[in-house]
Amino acid sequence: MAGQVDYKYVVSFIYQDMAYIRIDPLTFYAEEKVTDSVRNEIVSIIQDIIRKTDPSECKEDIRKCGGFLNRVADAIVDKVYEGVEEYYRRAVKGGKAKREIYFVITPADTRFPGFVNSLGDHMVTTSAFAVSAALAYLDNNCGGLTAYGIDFSDRELLRGFVRVAALLHDIGKPPPKGHTERTKEVVYSLFKEVNEDLAKYLSEASSRHHYGVKYANKPRNFIEWIIAYADKASQGLSWSAMRGCTTAL
Repeated sequence: MAGQVDYKYVVSFIYQDMAYIRIDPLTFYAEEKVTDSVRNEIVSIIQDIIRKTDPSECKEDIRKCGGFLNRVADAIVDKVYEGVEEYYRRAVKGGKAKREIYFVITPADTRFPGFVNSLGDHMVTTSAFAVSAALAYLDNNCGGLTAYGIDFSDRELLRGFVRVAALLHDIGKPPPKGHTERTKEVVYSLFKEVNEDLAKYLSEASSRHHYGVKYANKPRNFIEWIIAYADKASQGLSWSAMRGCTTAL
C-alpha cells in the first residue's frame, strides 16, 4: 500500500485486521502493510546469520561466547542497515524488494509514536542504549556482575550478551500481544544448537523487558533491568532513568 494515510484509519486498520502499517515520519507515507507472518521472515534472517557464524569457541563454555555474540550482533545490525538501503532504493527505483526491507516497513508498535518507528530502528537503538548502560555499569562498579550464575565481568562477554539480547527483545513481534512469550521461545530455538545454557539465558534476558504492575515476568537481574530501561529509552522516554547506579540495577 502506498500513499498518504489518515492516522485514524491506521489505528482502525491495525486493531481490526491484524495487519500493520508503518508511517514514514519524514514523508507520512505508508510503503505497504505487513501481517503477523512477517515475523517468520525476520526470524529466518536471524537464523541464517547464526548458522553462518562460527560458534566453536563457546560450544562448551558460555564464558567464551563474547566473540561469537558480537559477530552475530554485528551481522544483525548490518542486515537492518541493508533494509534501510533497500527501502530507499525501492522508493526511487521500484521493483521487488529483498526481505531485509521487513526490518523497516514493520512498525515497532501499534501505539503512537511506535507506528512511525520501525522494528529495525527500535532493535538498534535499544541495543545501543543497553550496551552503553551495561558498560557504564561495569566501568563504574555499580554493583554485582553475576547473572544466571555467570560472571559477566569480562567486557567482551557482557557487551556481546547484552547486544544480542537487546537486539532480539522484540523478535516475537508482530503481533504485540503475547510477544514476550514468543520472544523467549524464538530466542531459545535460535541458539539451542550453539549452547543450550546460552540459549536459555539469552531467552530470559530478551523476554523480561516489561516491568509494569500487570506484568508477571519482570526483570530479575542487572542485565534484564538494563534491557528493560533501554527499551523504554528507545521508545522516547526520559534517559534520566538510566543515569548513574540506580537502585533497581
